[in-house]
Amino acid sequence: MMFPRLVLLASLGIFGCGMPPANRPTSTEASTKAGPYPLTITDGLGHRITVSHKPERIVSLSPTHTETLFALGVGPKIVAVTTVDSYPPEVAHLPKAGGFAPNTISAETILGVRPDVVFIAGLIQEPLVASLSQVGLTVIAHEPRDFEEAALMFEQVGDIVGVPEAGRRLATDFRARVDAVRSRTQRVPESQRPRVFYALWDDPLQTTSSATFVGRMIATAGGVNIFADSPQHYPRISDETVLDRKPDLIISPDHGNVGLPGRLAQRPGWSHLVAVKNGQVFTVPEDLVNRSGPRLVDGLERIERIIRDHQSNDRR
Repeated sequence: MMFPRLVLLASLGIFGCGMPPANRPTSTEASTKAGPYPLTITDGLGHRITVSHKPERIVSLSPTHTETLFALGVGPKIVAVTTVDSYPPEVAHLPKAGGFAPNTISAETILGVRPDVVFIAGLIQEPLVASLSQVGLTVIAHEPRDFEEAALMFEQVGDIVGVPEAGRRLATDFRARVDAVRSRTQRVPESQRPRVFYALWDDPLQTTSSATFVGRMIATAGGVNIFADSPQHYPRISDETVLDRKPDLIISPDHGNVGLPGRLAQRPGWSHLVAVKNGQVFTVPEDLVNRSGPRLVDGLERIERIIRDHQSNDRR
């Protein structure tokens, strides 16, 4: 069976909520002489970039940035996205500059829409920095590794596109919701937390460690990732290992409703798992856990709700 696109990227550790890059600062410095521009920032790849004027035409080559820009209220300024962008629905009508991988991106298309700034994801799209900068484009990258870095990205993107107040509001709301989840779950002792198996894909069987964004989401939501100790970020594992670790809950991304929960339940020997016997196999929309944008907290709350419902049923 062929990997879905995002699972393939996860196996390489190179998509939005994937393998953490080196420690890279994100900061913004504004001119105090004549308003906020020129604006000098340090982006998520550690590059120091000056934005000369308020962007009126924006290209987003990252679904994370696209969702963030729409949440900030500047969606009408986006002049091109990728074929991977799917939210909000308005992106379906925008020109496409290519897919997500750098070798699918058309510099000619981007130049043709005359952007003031181009937003990209770090890691997998990093080669675009050199190629697009060489043709005179202002390229800014982000790759949030945790909830706080996502909030800082919202603030910085708001600064860059001239809506700093909207960026602060978005970040404040995001932080408050994450903190609310933490406050509800941090009092639960680990001995009372359900053991969670996150099934990234089933052919080959693949999961996530504690070093991934999804792994941290499970812990923040009150679960115990049974493969948190893996030295690999997205390890391929055997059925026997899952059976040995006895998950109470199984959660997987929906991958566009491909029937993954049913396939997992039918794997050899899995009918004996408590999670399968008790019908504790769930999906979450993959975009809510794979994109480190504003809806990431929706994914966190979904996972928390699954865990909380399981704990409530377990007490009955």
